[in-house]
Amino acid sequence: MEFMGCYAKLCADKSNKTALNFLGYIKSFLAYTKKEYPNIPDLLDDNVRPKTPVQNVIYLTWDELMLFFHSSIKKEWELYRDMFCFAAFTGLRISDLRAIKPSNIFNDTIHIVIQKTGTAISVELNKYSRCIYEKYKNIPNPQGTLFPYRNASHYNVVIKDIAKELGIN
Repeated sequence: MEFMGCYAKLCADKSNKTALNFLGYIKSFLAYTKKEYPNIPDLLDDNVRPKTPVQNVIYLTWDELMLFFHSSIKKEWELYRDMFCFAAFTGLRISDLRAIKPSNIFNDTIHIVIQKTGTAISVELNKYSRCIYEKYKNIPNPQGTLFPYRNASHYNVVIKDIAKELGIN
């Protein structure tokens, strides 16, 4: 029981995936000790799994996304709104949007390597994402990217403010 207390403390602030990885390391170690030291009592129970909590998936409806896209908002919020909509229309993460250069887009297709996975992908632009691309493709910025770099935490605050102003909760 003392071990479970230590395991719980170790995993308290970790994601479920990390906690499962730790459990895998522990089980590997216990399997090794069982093999090397057969006189030790069997502490390995294959039926032990941490519970995975059910997470609510939060998303916009198509009508809410169109409200975001077509909204007249403060000028300083436009970039954030456009990045949010571009991400929604392409399915890309914000971290990947910040890395897109105009040279990554040709024949109405984005060709990039996803930052999180290292996987090369191609995403076709639809009429909405193409409209946003056309708006920003010729605007120079120091990073040379399609969208000027912005602080991610500030991005989240602005998107929430826009949603609140549009009556989306």
